[in-house]
Amino acid sequence: MESFVSWLLSLVFAYILAGCAAAVVLHLRLNRLDTASIGSGWFFRILITPGMIALWPLLTLAWMRMAPGRPFAASTEGAARMGRLRQIHGILVMVVTVLVALAVALALAARPGPPASSGLPQMEHRP
Repeated sequence: MESFVSWLLSLVFAYILAGCAAAVVLHLRLNRLDTASIGSGWFFRILITPGMIALWPLLTLAWMRMAPGRPFAASTEGAARMGRLRQIHGILVMVVTVLVALAVALALAARPGPPASSGLPQMEHRP
């Protein structure tokens, strides 16, 4: 059980690490990905970074599918796809919620119980 939890945590760590690397690249290309972000400040970029880390596969795929020299948000299919992206986001939120609950349950099940004896000598009770 502990090896499974360790493996699961390693997988989550690898996903987050890949998301951090992707977020750096996506921040550099943010003005091409979303024209509405042009002129936005650092606070906005800090605010969206956790979402970029969590959704890095979708954002990277959108970036790869962009036509060269054409912003993603300016395409006519971009506006139509926003509803689909929101559906995917909702599904991902539910999946992450279930995975976190499962990880907590597994961690609680894997923790050791109290020791059988404390190893201290027992005092006798004399009436």
